[in-house]
Order: sequence, then structure tokens, then C-alpha cells
Amino acid sequence: MSDPEAQALEYIKQAESKKSKGFFGGLLGGGSSGYEQTADLYQKAANCYKIAQKFDKAGQVFEKCAQVYANADVEHEAINCYQSAAVAYLNVSVEDAVRCYKKVLQMQIDRGRFVQAAKTHADLAELLENRNGDRNQIAEHYKEASKFYNQENQKSSAYKYETKYACALASSGNYSKAAEVFEK
Repeated sequence: MSDPEAQALEYIKQAESKKSKGFFGGLLGGGSSGYEQTADLYQKAANCYKIAQKFDKAGQVFEKCAQVYANADVEHEAINCYQSAAVAYLNVSVEDAVRCYKKVLQMQIDRGRFVQAAKTHADLAELLENRNGDRNQIAEHYKEASKFYNQENQKSSAYKYETKYACALASSGNYSKAAEVFEK
């Protein structure tokens, strides 16, 4: 592949063409393959952008792919695409990465995937911690991770993130709340 950006644009053009035909194809018996083909083309385009190190464009196209899957009620694939978008955005925009991770979280919670939501909260907290993010947000994500692990009866993970929650509270200057959490 000599020019990954040009290839990405070609895949996007094909995906847009499939997407515009998708509604009528569904009426004429095209079935689910239309959205699958559209999503596959978007994924290929996003991967080409990643190869070209155009991470903002990769993230945008992964989000389009996620929307195609979400519109087709294939939420597990939509979640995967939003996660891929977040990973791409990490190279250029923490805010966009966090925005995509929050979409992932909402979808996981809506589907009752609480252990996955706990892991995503923990990943978000660690991401923000590594990027010197807002200490209150870090604490909140650790708290939510602990809560979800606890309700799913994964006590050791719940304890781990409860401790990280308390440490984040202490580092943000909220010593009384941190002490209260440590005493539990």
C-alpha cells in the first residue's frame, strides 16, 4: 500500500456509497450485510489512517463505524469501535479519547456489562492519572470501578480500586474523605 491516506479516502467513499444504498437495500432484501460491509470499509479506512499516523482522522472514522454498528443494534461491535477510536485519539486528544470511553461506559452499563464498565472506569482513571488529569475525575472513576466490582462480587478488585480512590482523594487534598474511605 503506497499511500495509506489515499486508500483510506477510497474506503470512505465506498462506505458512504454503501451507507446511502443501505436503506433501499434493506427494503429490497439486502439484509444485514449492508451495514456489515459499510462498517468493514470504515474500519479499513480508520486502520489506513492509523498506518499514516493520522490519529485524529482514524478516531473520527472509527466513530463513524461505531455509529453504523449502533444503528444496526450491534452494540458489542459499536463498543469495540468506540474503544478503537479512543485509543487512536490518545495520540492527539485526551478529551476526545475520554469522550469515546464515556460512550463505551454508557453502552456497557446499558447492556449490564458491569465488570467491563468497572475495567473501563479503572482505565479512564489511570489514563487521566498518567496525563496529570483532574484529580476529582480520577477519584470518581476509581470510586465507580470499585462500586461496579463490588456489586459483581469481585471483592479483591473492588478493594484495589477503593484504595486507589482513597489515594486520589488524598492527592486532591480531600484528606478527611480519604481517611473515611481508608477506614472502611
